[in-house]
Amino acid sequence: MGYEAYEITGQNYDIMEKLLNTDLSQFSIDREEDFSVLLVIGDEINPGISPMSSVSSEFNYTYQGVTYRMRTVTLTSSDNPAYNKANTVNLINSNSANLINNALNTAISALVSTVSKTLGYLYSILGINVNAVGTTQAMNLNLQAHSNWTRRYTQVYSTYDKAWANGSCVEFVTCLSYITGTYYNKNLNRAQSCSGQRDTVVYSSNYNNDTWKRNNAADGFKTGNVHYNLTGDVKYKFGGTVKVTHTENF
Repeated sequence: MGYEAYEITGQNYDIMEKLLNTDLSQFSIDREEDFSVLLVIGDEINPGISPMSSVSSEFNYTYQGVTYRMRTVTLTSSDNPAYNKANTVNLINSNSANLINNALNTAISALVSTVSKTLGYLYSILGINVNAVGTTQAMNLNLQAHSNWTRRYTQVYSTYDKAWANGSCVEFVTCLSYITGTYYNKNLNRAQSCSGQRDTVVYSSNYNNDTWKRNNAADGFKTGNVHYNLTGDVKYKFGGTVKVTHTENF
């Protein structure tokens, strides 16, 4: 499909820098022993192109009368903690009928920058029959929130340095809410475990805007300043209360 994938580790860092002809530190990738980062290089794929078609990993783009050689680099990581944030918090630990009923009918939502997406009501996520819940017995529920960012850089080739340099960057974040716990099922007269998850993906405002990415890549290359279009922090809300905040501090 026109993509190339490279795994970068602490052991092959120097080799991969030479192979990719780019300074890996501009992706905030350091020479550490215990890490593994995946870089995917390729042109933007047009939805109308067949997956079997050959797509060049480089393309030319003209901006303000100058033609630049460009390529896109997508950075993901399963081992680098900077792009992954996870926390577990208690949502409810009570045998109060009012608290339990209110909790089950409360929505979990993910707030990313100014975009808010409702992930679902608690009883729906857990698949619980509300009428079977003994609300005078103990219920304990925990929220595991996980945010995972993926960044896509547009690089420009420098004929002077004979190397690729970042010009612009867009990204998306995957937001996962995983809820686990126990409750008393009055119909079965026993405690039961329950779990459920919901996820959503939020893209930065210019993620699908090719003109923005390429114009800003050219401008960023000329000025030496990478132009970023980011999602911002992720906040997981239970009703109107923020339970977890994942700060985009990388």
